Amino acid sequence: IANAMGLEKVGGALVARVEPGSPAAKAGLKQGDVITSVDGQSVRNAADLRNHVGLVRVGQKVEISYHRGKSEDKVTVQVAALPDKSEASR
Repeated sequence: IANAMGLEKVGGALVARVEPGSPAAKAGLKQGDVITSVDGQSVRNAADLRNHVGLVRVGQKVEISYHRGKSEDKVTVQVAALPDKSEASR
């Protein structure tokens, strides 16, 4: 996937979907972005990303580094709680 996307380094977490209205969407992250670090800590894969973000308190802001196409950028994202599954199904 990294070669197909023209990335020099292999690693990171590919963004498969961004929920409308989510903190990621509000920060400008898009489907196809590859997240490479959270607050300066390297992200090797999706499990790394979940672990890094899972340790952050709700309401805290983190800096996300990512690749989009051939460019690299950073955004600040405010971590929010996951929606309650029972509320989401209503």
